[in-house]
Amino acid sequence: MHRSLVKPSGPPSQDEMNITFGSQDDAEKMKELISKTVEVKGFSWLNDVTSVIPAYDYMQVLLESELINSWNFAIAIMADGSSTQQLRAALEKALGNNLLLVSFYVLDQYQNPHYVTLKPSGRLWDLCILDHGSVKTSADVQQLAIQYPHREHATVPGPLFRCLIVHVEETKSAAMVMYVHHIVQDAGSTRLFYEDLELALSHPLKELRPHVDYKAWADSYIALRHSPAATTSVNYHAKRLSDLHLHKDGLYPPAAVPRQAITEDPDGLDYGFDAPGLLDLKKAHPKIIAAVVLKAAMALVNVNRIGYTHALFNNFEAVRTRFPFIPVSLEALKPEAYEAANVNGPVMEGVCNLIEVPRSESAISLLNRMQAEQKELTKHAHAPLRRVIEALNANGTGAGDMMVETHRTQFLTWIPGFLGEYERIRVAQIAIRCAAGLVFVAGLGGPTATTYMISMRWDVANYSREKTQVFVDDVKFAVLWLTAKENWDAPISKFLEELNKTQETKVDVDAIQ
Repeated sequence: MHRSLVKPSGPPSQDEMNITFGSQDDAEKMKELISKTVEVKGFSWLNDVTSVIPAYDYMQVLLESELINSWNFAIAIMADGSSTQQLRAALEKALGNNLLLVSFYVLDQYQNPHYVTLKPSGRLWDLCILDHGSVKTSADVQQLAIQYPHREHATVPGPLFRCLIVHVEETKSAAMVMYVHHIVQDAGSTRLFYEDLELALSHPLKELRPHVDYKAWADSYIALRHSPAATTSVNYHAKRLSDLHLHKDGLYPPAAVPRQAITEDPDGLDYGFDAPGLLDLKKAHPKIIAAVVLKAAMALVNVNRIGYTHALFNNFEAVRTRFPFIPVSLEALKPEAYEAANVNGPVMEGVCNLIEVPRSESAISLLNRMQAEQKELTKHAHAPLRRVIEALNANGTGAGDMMVETHRTQFLTWIPGFLGEYERIRVAQIAIRCAAGLVFVAGLGGPTATTYMISMRWDVANYSREKTQVFVDDVKFAVLWLTAKENWDAPISKFLEELNKTQETKVDVDAIQ
């Protein structure tokens, strides 16, 4: 549901700042820090700032650990049939409805991060939207994303979004390459932005419907992060992962040296395959979803690689249904007020998977067990991550730090339908060079929704394109094995035996450089 929201005409009041930062002294110090940050780019507190928004726990942890510093996206978008002038006008309009994208990032005196949004203005658009001249072909636009020429763009302190607009001689149309920091967007908010851009191009005179203000979601999260509901979710993860520190041998791929982002071209490895057995699985076991099948396959390949009892990796959760931690009695007064699907900023979370893989367990038992846990992981995904880490580290074992290291080592992003389909724009290339051990970005497509589409990234200092190819080949083998009806009652040991047989004809995966 869309809601009209009153947009602020100026910076937060003194009372608002005092409440946000706890005292007038701290509020004044933050105001000074913000002023110094934006003045470098020609903006001021009084004339340009509209809001100060606290970052929620997951973003705080990603920033503190520097995990997210290499997660900038370069996305090539074709706008066939539109001129560069039309694309720029539509882009300004869409960004004006999604101002968090072009925000700044400022740490307060206690090192807590905050977003600072600015009023739409010609100065802001000139800073964020750049004319990059002409290119010959659509392939040149894609290459511009793969080798984005200004790596200094969209870095802290901001603005955290930049965009190059080009004229494509081949199509006599416009295209753009947006370069954006992950702390200002997730898959859900990116879809909202694309929808606005599509509407601004197709109906330039039509007003865009406002989204749910990100500040409302963030303020609510911060206010309720110590609520009973939040504590329940923290306790769930703290209990589940209490012995995580004992499973360091489950991390794959290991890192002998600091992890390093891909520098070669292409920036990743794209992979796809059909898994027709998903149809039989869905018919017989409708609760088991395709994403869980992929997670189970990843777990099997991980334990095959390391010969360990458990598999460890993280996965992203979209959690865009409701505002987190709202008391049921309060939500009942106006349920539509707490819908989160239309929040115009990132609400994603990362959850740590510690998956035991008994060799005697049947395939269908593993899938059902992981599906049941997935339901709980999603239910408790919004648990304030700083609190979870503190709880896990409280006894001195370092289990909380291990949770962060797991995220740095391997993670899965599941994007249903990827980023949507549009008439006036087309996403032609998504490039990201993240310094993480092994990254799966996956979704499902095809005429019968049985085709896995996977984009891989890896740590070039400790892993390789060749190892990644073999790993995802084995994941495909695992998905096909798990979804084959004749294997549902077979023990996991049988799968591992069959996988080892397929590997006998391959080069030793651990010997590949």
